[in-house]
Amino acid sequence: MFMALNEVWEQVPQEEKDKLQKEYEEEMEIWKPKWEAYKKTDSYKEFCLLKQEYKDKKEKKKFLKAESKKAPKRPKSGYALFCDEIRDRVKEEVMAKGGSMGDIGKKMSEEWNAVPETKKAEYQEMSQAQKEEFQVKFAEYKTTQDFKDFQLKKAKMDGRHALNALTRTTHKDAPTKPANAFSLWKAKHLKEVMEEKKGASAGELSKIMGEKWKNATPEEKEPFENEAAALKEEYKKKVADFKRQKNYITFLQKRSLVKTRENRQVNLRDMPKKPKTVYALFREDIKEEVPTGKGEGKGMNFVKNKFQEMEDEKKLIYKQKEAELREKYDEEMKTYKEGETYKTFEKQNGKIKRELMTEGMKVMTLKFLSDAPAEPPKNAFAEYVGEKRRAAGEAGAPKKRTRGQIKEEVAQLKADWSKLDKDAQNVYEEKRMEKRKKWEEEVKAYMELPKWKEYIEEAKSLKVPVRSLLSSKKKAIKKLKNGMKLQPLPDRPESMPTKPAKARRIYFLEKRKEVDDPSKLQEMWDALSEEEKSTYSKKEAELALEYQEALNAFRTSEEGKQYVRKVKQIQKSRATAIAKDKFLVDMPKKPLGHLQLYTRDKVKELKKVKPDLKGADLKAEITNSWKALSDEEKKVYEDKGNQLLTEYEANLSEFKATENFKKYASTIKRLSHKPKASSGAPKKPGTMPAKPPDALKLYKDELGAGKKTSELVAAFQELPAEEKAKYRGRAEEAKKEFEDQMKEWKSTEEGKKYIKETRAFEKRRKLTNARHKFLKDEPKRPPNATLLFCNEKRSEYAAQFPGLKGLQLNGKMAEIYRGMSAEDKKEFEDKAKERQEEYLEKLQEFKESSDYKKYLNAIKAKPAGKAKAKAATKDKKKGPAPPASMPKKPGTAMTLFMKQNKGAKSYFGLTCCML
Repeated sequence: MFMALNEVWEQVPQEEKDKLQKEYEEEMEIWKPKWEAYKKTDSYKEFCLLKQEYKDKKEKKKFLKAESKKAPKRPKSGYALFCDEIRDRVKEEVMAKGGSMGDIGKKMSEEWNAVPETKKAEYQEMSQAQKEEFQVKFAEYKTTQDFKDFQLKKAKMDGRHALNALTRTTHKDAPTKPANAFSLWKAKHLKEVMEEKKGASAGELSKIMGEKWKNATPEEKEPFENEAAALKEEYKKKVADFKRQKNYITFLQKRSLVKTRENRQVNLRDMPKKPKTVYALFREDIKEEVPTGKGEGKGMNFVKNKFQEMEDEKKLIYKQKEAELREKYDEEMKTYKEGETYKTFEKQNGKIKRELMTEGMKVMTLKFLSDAPAEPPKNAFAEYVGEKRRAAGEAGAPKKRTRGQIKEEVAQLKADWSKLDKDAQNVYEEKRMEKRKKWEEEVKAYMELPKWKEYIEEAKSLKVPVRSLLSSKKKAIKKLKNGMKLQPLPDRPESMPTKPAKARRIYFLEKRKEVDDPSKLQEMWDALSEEEKSTYSKKEAELALEYQEALNAFRTSEEGKQYVRKVKQIQKSRATAIAKDKFLVDMPKKPLGHLQLYTRDKVKELKKVKPDLKGADLKAEITNSWKALSDEEKKVYEDKGNQLLTEYEANLSEFKATENFKKYASTIKRLSHKPKASSGAPKKPGTMPAKPPDALKLYKDELGAGKKTSELVAAFQELPAEEKAKYRGRAEEAKKEFEDQMKEWKSTEEGKKYIKETRAFEKRRKLTNARHKFLKDEPKRPPNATLLFCNEKRSEYAAQFPGLKGLQLNGKMAEIYRGMSAEDKKEFEDKAKERQEEYLEKLQEFKESSDYKKYLNAIKAKPAGKAKAKAATKDKKKGPAPPASMPKKPGTAMTLFMKQNKGAKSYFGLTCCML
């Protein structure tokens, strides 16, 4: 048809063609603005949506038609087979009389109604034969790759069409994306180019327009870029208004569901099917006996009654079969989850959830948090940058900058910031804290508004986290990979004193309001004389004394003790959680016990029969059901539980031999070890002289405020020898004075008491260290018969007495053991006796080890004068013993004097000091 028309058109004279072309162009000039106006109407949007719906249906119909050719043909009904036989005859008769296609169908229907029932039965038998043949072929077809490809393509197409349909229903009021600068320019200049390049194709025209736009000057582009920017801003506002609507939030939720459904259909098609329960297996076996219909004694009611009447022995057979199927299913699922298909599903599922959460949080921010108080700078450097930029803006600096220019600016500001000392930087920190305090008050007021409550409700419905406006990174509860959370440290109590400022800092605080640029404060401080600086040094000393007194009072108060104790607890908890996350990643998980295995299998079945049971009532029902089981039924679960426990213990034993577990155990041991102060170390009295500073400390106190230790050491080393000697001389004088004070203090009652307590503490610490060092391999005392009984029977009695836990359960089991007969106790007593004998043998071996001997030597008390006693013993061993008749040599004058003045303690003390 088209070729014939084209031939006719070629024969039309050129004048006629030009005339028609002119008419077409004139009509197009009228049509184009009308079309542009129509595209902005709701009618055009509805038309586009309907067109998309039509395209989707057409695509699906075409796809199913193409795929049906690969599948076996469906069987025809008896009526269809009859119609195939008479169709040609009936068609000729009806057409000869001038009838239509509808009349043909009507005529065949009338003839079918006139066919005898016996003949109809023959057609039905033929249809049934075709149906059986089709079922066999279709079952074979379902195992082919063609069917799998069909299912995959269909799932993807259905998902795409569902998203299109969802978009059609929710994006009716969505704003249309505006034209960019090039599109606006093209709309204005396209007519001129078409006149210049008559006969050019659409592709050639687009290429020419692109080159012209590229070669246009910035002045020519500017009006179109400004217009495009204005349209874009207007579009953004419309999009924001559209996304604030409830319809858009509903769209996000439904889109997530559609994508999740498509993901499951595409990636979980080959996932192993869950095994049938005991009830389902029984129902499958008796399905031929079930009477059809509804009501008493029919259908599902008949199955339920039969199941309740079934004997326990038969139920046990079904339970064993169910356990076998469950075990096989678990193995198949484990293999399936290790495959690439399941990993793809998990990856896509995570992507869908992240998409919903990201877009949901954007919408929540747009709808509720866009007018929340703006957060102040997060650190002192950010405050410094903001101040410098504000000053530059007031000075007339250009506002528009490239990314490279911004990077250069930040790098320069970082360099200037690093030149400021700590006190100058603290000024910016104080400004930031003032702004933050004001911001927190505004946020608290904002969170009291009804809008905030509405935000929380919508965030929960969308399943996105509620943003905490007052959250702090330091106080945020960090979540580790193993699911554990790190607790934030407690807030400082208001009664806890703040560390006072140094001399230079005090000066900065006084002069801060007098200067515009805080970086000039350091120059002002350096310009002060030594006398002026000493004034602030005295203030520093006074404040430090007040702070120390307040801190001591706080530490001794109940609030202070509670705060210190809480900080230590949280620090220990955080360290333990981090150690578990770091070292126990591969630790095997404890398996379910026999009662838990039974609960897992029984709970679904019980919920179907009694759907109203929940919580404690459900647990009690399962416990009673467990008690009602026979020993053979219980044995199935107990054997499986014991098998899982044995495997777990073997895996745990292997894991405990790894380096990771040893590191974890070492960390926990270190955390559990009590600090020295808590083991009885005496506290230094307040009257005890304080150790004086050395030369470097004196230098730091005078000139090193706000500087790093490494810088101070280097500066001290570069001092002239005379300067160094001056500081060292002062340090030596202070040291001598300290030694004199200590000597005098030790002779006081308080000093003597402190020295005595210190010696006692050292002795206790020596014994503790010896125990930790040498007795770590000492064999542990074995449990007695009662404990062995409790350990073995704990799971059994825990199920029997669910209300008892911990010590109460232990007491109950001990009471049961005491009431047992001697024969029943004998098993546990023999085990305890055997373990006790084994323990005594190991203990004897340990006592002969070198570690135990070292321990005895370490704890052995050394009597005073041991060296003299040894010397005396040495002398006695030299030569033969003197005879009893040998006269003793008299003592010297000094010896006689010592005997006479034996009780004179003060004299002996003086003599010892002289010696």
